[in-house]
Amino acid sequence: MSKKLSLEEVYTKLSESSGKSVEELQADFANIVTEVKKDERFTTAQPEIIEGIARNKLLNQVRREQMSPAITWEGTVIGIGDLVDTVRRQRMLSVASFKNDPVGTEEGKTYQGRPVKAKMGKNEETGKEELKVLYPKTPNNDKWGRTGKELPEHSWLRNVYGVASPIDKKTRKPGEPKIFNMTISNKLAQTPTIPIFEKVRFKGIDKTKPEDAKAGEYAISDSAFTKFNIAPELNLPDTETILSQFCANRYQTLGDLEEYHAQKAEDWSRWVVTEGNVSLLNVEPNSTTQNMRMVMDDESLLFAPVEPGRSLGITCWIPTDRGIVIDFAQDSRIYIVGRTTQGKKQDPITKEKTEEPGDVMINVYGIYCPDMFKVIEADDVPEEALTADTPDEEPAGGW
Repeated sequence: MSKKLSLEEVYTKLSESSGKSVEELQADFANIVTEVKKDERFTTAQPEIIEGIARNKLLNQVRREQMSPAITWEGTVIGIGDLVDTVRRQRMLSVASFKNDPVGTEEGKTYQGRPVKAKMGKNEETGKEELKVLYPKTPNNDKWGRTGKELPEHSWLRNVYGVASPIDKKTRKPGEPKIFNMTISNKLAQTPTIPIFEKVRFKGIDKTKPEDAKAGEYAISDSAFTKFNIAPELNLPDTETILSQFCANRYQTLGDLEEYHAQKAEDWSRWVVTEGNVSLLNVEPNSTTQNMRMVMDDESLLFAPVEPGRSLGITCWIPTDRGIVIDFAQDSRIYIVGRTTQGKKQDPITKEKTEEPGDVMINVYGIYCPDMFKVIEADDVPEEALTADTPDEEPAGGW
């Protein structure tokens, strides 16, 4: 019988094989002990029993992480994108097509330019006949082996943006810090409790393609072990340096946003970093969208053309579903991370929407206000200045 290792020896051995620090392993073990104690089967168990169960769980957890293709990344999250249901449109078109042409839809027709497939089938739980939406035959569906299989009710995705370095599994040395675009899915995407503008360590699968590398960015996807853990011990530049230097290829002045959007209108990944002064701020969420309205201004906008029906400044829509902190008031100067969007111009007399392009706006993914430029209290803003129609586009529902 082999000698039982002490807990400290377990930490050391696991650290050597996995690359995780002893401190990380100790924190993982403490969390596991807490979870074990919550299990009603072990509420009266002796401490040595609790420790034994937690040790086994720790070993299994670390070993599984070692087998995962996910690697460790260290850096900062600067923005959290919108929650998107990737099967919503497919389901909507398939249902509409079936109502219009059941036979054609069952055979796999094209409806509004998209292949659709659906048929009636029995619900295994209720025994009742119901419409089942299926994956239609496409090259991608064939590739992933899902053609003809039932479409899930939802498939949630969300993009997370930041700057990070990949950590080599063997040497534990960090790679080059770059902008990253990370896709998170399902439960993690639905409840994005992710620290923004904090030093973090997280697991993710490197999906960087040549076109990403050419742009000087990383592409990452989540894994079963993805958690964003605050790591204050990391030696990273200050947030302003990260935004101004490491995100330089994503930076646009407010005055350049209209031209930028015109060039990138068809590119879903058109997120930017910009900065400006807060001229108006309404922290009362819109009753329909639950987004807050803010207007940004800057000297770069002095050169922008002023046309009838156009607003002064850039309107920003701040979501209330992902922990963006508003710790500043009007007249502060802030950094914004977000995606540009453009509505329709409004007739100045009738207030009706026209077919002409309107103001370029920003759907906000993250906000950072440097302490030097932070105003805590500001003069009151006229009530009419804080009132605005619901925008044409808001968040969907991407050292």
